[in-house]
Amino acid sequence: MRCAIIIAAACALLSAHCNRSPAEPAAASSQQSTKSSAPRPLTWQAPPTWSLEKRGKRGKYRAKYQVAPQGDDKQPAELLITKLPSADHIEAELTRLEKAFEKKPTPPKRQNMTVGSFAVTTTETSGTYRLGVGPVVPGSKGKRQAAYVLQPNWRALAAGVQAGPRGRWFFRLVGPSDTVEAARSPMLNMIKSLK
Repeated sequence: MRCAIIIAAACALLSAHCNRSPAEPAAASSQQSTKSSAPRPLTWQAPPTWSLEKRGKRGKYRAKYQVAPQGDDKQPAELLITKLPSADHIEAELTRLEKAFEKKPTPPKRQNMTVGSFAVTTTETSGTYRLGVGPVVPGSKGKRQAAYVLQPNWRALAAGVQAGPRGRWFFRLVGPSDTVEAARSPMLNMIKSLK
């Protein structure tokens, strides 16, 4: 009888224990799996002679570099790197930059290439650049400024990058013609270094 009571008690204990749900995984391990599935950030190799003025991990503007004047130029060129919300914005940015130039000696030159698994579209143009100054015109959704300064003999080189799950990016180098022309090869090498 005593043996039967012990067996019954053991069965009741086992039964109660088996009905419990397994413990949830620790919070740390669930965070690790989320982090590992997130795409890693886009990286690039900037020329060592370009000065990094700004770098951000969030928001539209991710980096700004200044390129020292070359030849007879008195002003530096500026490379602005932005993260765009959609693929349509790459085409819009390329077109907006091309339209910012007046008195173009030659039409803008577009080219498509592949860097690793990224689709890249570049544009190159020159002429008189309309540099926006002052406040943005109300109702223009941040696209038009109240006044412009005309910069003759300027050049632009830009690249729109489709980086898959890492987003759409726009690299825009604008400045005096000699400075941008001298920075052309380093800029293209920077685009080819994208990972």
